[in-house]
Amino acid sequence: MNILDEIKGQLTSSVLDGMASKVGGDSSAVSDIVESALPALLGGLTQNAAQADGAEALSSALDKHDSSVLGRLGSIFNDDDKGDENDSGRLESDGRKVLHHIMQGKEDSVVASISSQTSGDPSMVKKVLSFLGPIVLAQLSKTKKDQGLGASALGGLLSANSKDAGILDNPIAKMLLDKNGDGKVGFGDALSGLKKMLG
Repeated sequence: MNILDEIKGQLTSSVLDGMASKVGGDSSAVSDIVESALPALLGGLTQNAAQADGAEALSSALDKHDSSVLGRLGSIFNDDDKGDENDSGRLESDGRKVLHHIMQGKEDSVVASISSQTSGDPSMVKKVLSFLGPIVLAQLSKTKKDQGLGASALGGLLSANSKDAGILDNPIAKMLLDKNGDGKVGFGDALSGLKKMLG
C-alpha cells in the first residue's frame, strides 16, 4: 500500500462523516475535497524532500510531529467519550499553521482551485485542508518511524510513491511550490517552505 492509500485508509466513512459535520457540509462534498487535496499536499512535501537539505528538514519536522492523532481521528471528529470539540479545534488550528507555511500566500488560489473542482465552497475547502495537513504529516511521521527511515530513504520513498501515483503532475501541487511567483517549481521554493514550517 502506498502512502496516499494509507492516508485515505485513516479517513474512514465515520471520520469523513464527522469531518463533514465539523465543516458544515455533506460527506460527499468532503470526500471530493479530500480526493482533490491529498495528492497536492503530499506532492508538495515530496518535492520538498527531492534534495538532501529538503529531505533533512522534512525528516526533522516529522520527528517532532505527533503521529498518535491517527488513532484518535474517530473521537476527534465524532466527539465521543474519548474526545471533545477542543480536539478538533486544536487539529484545525495546527493545520492552519502547517498550511500557511506550505502555501505561503497561495492559500486563496489553492482553495479556489479545489473549490472549482468540487462541490465544496471556499470556506468548506479551507477547513478541510486545515484538518488534512496534520493528518498527512502524522501518517508520514508514523511511516518514517515504523520503517526506521532516515532522511534520504524518506525522500526516496516519497519520490517512488508520488511517481507511481502521478502525484507530481497534480497542478495544485505545482501551485503550492511556486513560492517566488516565477511559474516554475524550484528547490529554493521547496526548501524555503520547509524552513518556515520548522520555525
